Amino acid sequence: MKIRRRTAIGITLIVLIGLTSWGLAGALEEQQYSDQGKAEYNRGNYDAAIYLFNKAIDLNSDNEYLYNDRGMCYMALGELDTAISDFSKAIELKSDCVEAYYNRGLAHFKQGGWGNEGPFDLAIADYSKVTELKPDYADAYYNRGLAYNQLFHY
Repeated sequence: MKIRRRTAIGITLIVLIGLTSWGLAGALEEQQYSDQGKAEYNRGNYDAAIYLFNKAIDLNSDNEYLYNDRGMCYMALGELDTAISDFSKAIELKSDCVEAYYNRGLAHFKQGGWGNEGPFDLAIADYSKVTELKPDYADAYYNRGLAYNQLFHY
């Protein structure tokens, strides 16, 4: 059986349209999980938000913002090491992810205290990176000042 050129082109187009639609559906599903995760985070339902961000990450493990958002949930739950791991993954995926540097600085700051000054140094480094990437980020300057204050206070 001989396939005509027009038939071959038509089949190829149908296959390409199908593949494109399938990829678009996955992206839409990822966005829905992300949006739902943010809504649950805003309601204070951090475990539910983590579940939804995990579903989105399963669909797209290269989206740095999903890791950043999930890290915010872990930080709200007080799971600072896990939060720092997520923020670091976001930075690994996008080396200029200002939000992840800032949030990792917050998590490091929360780990610091009497006899544990090392996290303040790490927070200062993250806040300094934020000011390098986004010089008008006033909160980063403020929090870096707080970290210096705590570092020298302790």
